[in-house]
Amino acid sequence: DWQVARKVEGLRAEGEKVISRRAEGAQKLQAYVKETRAAAIVGDWADADGMLCRLKADGTVLVPPSRGSGGTWKVVDEDGFSTSIELTLALAQTTRNGV
Repeated sequence: DWQVARKVEGLRAEGEKVISRRAEGAQKLQAYVKETRAAAIVGDWADADGMLCRLKADGTVLVPPSRGSGGTWKVVDEDGFSTSIELTLALAQTTRNGV
């Protein structure tokens, strides 16, 4: 009986090591995916009306001076396939004549 108990304990310890390595690998993969998504968001973007903005890695948003003073962005939702962000901009109000 003591031999069986020793064998069971050895298998249990081996199983815990495997589970620990897999959990560590899953955490590394999750961090990589999050970092890759964030890097994909950063850069120059335009909306359907041609409004240009540049999203920076530090969470700031730059817009042309004629459009306003920029703002901030943050990730608000992520799932397995997409990422949603929220932009907060301080835009200049102009009339049709640009005044």
